[in-house]
Amino acid sequence: MDMTDNIIEISDLVKIYPTFNRSSIKDFFIKKQPVKGGDSEQTLQFYRKIALDLQSLNIVRGSKFGVLGHNGSGKSTLLALMLGILKPDQGSIKVNGRPVGLLEMGSGFHPELSGTENVILYLSILGVSISDARALLPNIVTFCELGKAMSSPLRTYSSGMVIRLAFSVLCHVPTDIFLVDEVLAVGDYSFQVKCMDFMAKFSSGGGTIVFVSQDPSTLLNMCDTGLCLHEGKAKASGSMNEVVEIYINAMEKIKKDAGT
Repeated sequence: MDMTDNIIEISDLVKIYPTFNRSSIKDFFIKKQPVKGGDSEQTLQFYRKIALDLQSLNIVRGSKFGVLGHNGSGKSTLLALMLGILKPDQGSIKVNGRPVGLLEMGSGFHPELSGTENVILYLSILGVSISDARALLPNIVTFCELGKAMSSPLRTYSSGMVIRLAFSVLCHVPTDIFLVDEVLAVGDYSFQVKCMDFMAKFSSGGGTIVFVSQDPSTLLNMCDTGLCLHEGKAKASGSMNEVVEIYINAMEKIKKDAGT
């Protein structure tokens, strides 16, 4: 493994999502006509939306890094790129270690399988052998505290129970980087505290955490450095205190402008 100071290095990264403007694919191929109104922006046309455009970003090994921004700012896209689920359309992202991530509730699970079966499935997707997965199972069951529900199909679980199971699996997989989206907010308070305790121990042991949230107070408590995203671009980066201050000022300005 590359033991550089930077565990994640981003350079001139662009991620684009192809889409259609104000229409479906069916509309585009069958109708091929403007939407009523005649405005050029309302015509049925294919275009490429830039979801993320970052010139440069380095995350130091062992740091607690927060990503702050409103809905649609590119936070989850950035985590998916770090995890390797997505690939950049331009530029590069280099991850000098093994990442695991909790990005979307229920990803890696099957609704008809039991909690126990889903643990084995999820671990196998993460590259853990069946024998090692079975050895890890008792500790995962203890951590998630789901008891008899582990024998029930996942479709009977609440959203909080699904998060418990997913997080508990990831806690027992060897990793260098822990990527966490704001899905943890779905869990109950006691389990959130348990998750935070785990991440604190993981960080103190030299692990790197990248935590995404829309809540400035959460990131102030969790992270030392961070990034504020707005419409896919970096609005601020550096110490978490400075990033949060810039974010709050920007949100207040948007709210003020909307009221005028």
